[in-house]
Amino acid sequence: ISGWRTVSKLPARSSDKSTSDGNDEGKTKSKCIIGLFRPGSHNIVAVPKCIAHHPSINNAITILQNECDRMGILPYDETEGKGDLRYVCINVERCTGKVQLTLVWNSSPEENMSGKKSLLEKFTKHLISKSNSIKMHSLWVHFNGQWKHASNIFDYGSSSDGGLLWKHIHGPKYIMESLNLGETYAMKDEKVSLHFPPNVFRQANLDAFTNIIIAIRKYLIEYNASRDQDDLLPTCLELYGGVGTIGLNMIDLVSTFTSSDENPYNKQCFEKSVNLLSSAKNREKCKYIPKNATGVIRDEHVLSNSNCEIVIVDPPRKGLDDYVVQSFIDSAGTDTGTGPQLLVYVSCGFDAFVRDCDKLLKSNRWRLAQGEGHLLFPGSDAIETLAFFHRV
Repeated sequence: ISGWRTVSKLPARSSDKSTSDGNDEGKTKSKCIIGLFRPGSHNIVAVPKCIAHHPSINNAITILQNECDRMGILPYDETEGKGDLRYVCINVERCTGKVQLTLVWNSSPEENMSGKKSLLEKFTKHLISKSNSIKMHSLWVHFNGQWKHASNIFDYGSSSDGGLLWKHIHGPKYIMESLNLGETYAMKDEKVSLHFPPNVFRQANLDAFTNIIIAIRKYLIEYNASRDQDDLLPTCLELYGGVGTIGLNMIDLVSTFTSSDENPYNKQCFEKSVNLLSSAKNREKCKYIPKNATGVIRDEHVLSNSNCEIVIVDPPRKGLDDYVVQSFIDSAGTDTGTGPQLLVYVSCGFDAFVRDCDKLLKSNRWRLAQGEGHLLFPGSDAIETLAFFHRV
């Protein structure tokens, strides 16, 4: 199994602080190494031919390292907080094999307007001239001028205007992805085109994640067949929804669909995908709320109406917010027949899932109907959990 990873965020560090990965390919004389940190350290390891990476990522890394050295671009020095390039983030558009390249630049947007501007402009123009060899889809810059002890790859808002932190330099703004749902569970006469700029979450292994979406479609088809409401489809609410990767691929199985997420860049991606749906009926079903899950439940009162028979959640590794879990329990304690009846839980953090699952089951208001594991990261012990809970 190789080439499955189509998303990668890689540090750029100096070769004099690097280590070999155990073979000749890991050794380099390059001043700039774009690679991976050795586990438990910040010693960088060159990975020019990583078998997990899509070949386009390996190609882009090799070229970018050489061009950094050629153009005098200094890799980031964590000790001094100096240097130009902190990280390189690469997304691959699967249908073309082209890369959406983001340079994480060690500067604030304000600083870039002065001294470092000429260097960055010169470098980006040079990379654009190499776009064919890089297989470039597009080029972005993200400004991260945070102090040296900040560990996050992206700056999520230290600038007075967070929008200035991202700069689209060249090429299409979005990578476009459509999922192959197979013949059995595919939508009829409809296609979802997902939109991914670099500042939204995208699964690193979309091929494997598609299997989870197919499993959810299969379950919802059977769930709909078991309902006693004739041709009336259930309503659906999605929390932690990102750009709508899961929920939009259920659009033909629900009567209304509301997605939500706190990342402010998601809403436009979602709306662009909706606008490309061929069915006007499906387009009219869709709504997006740009809030975190707690805010959606608390402020919009979404669990107390009839627009959430099915709730889909795909939280980060830390799992569901405490308020969200308790709201599911409380809403299931009413006798009105409204509120969630089916909870679809996609989890990337098993310990957090076990915690949330225990709370739901101990309430005696939810039962676990089905659970399964999916391998999204071949060669690792990380398992994505898919579970279906029914209201008691």
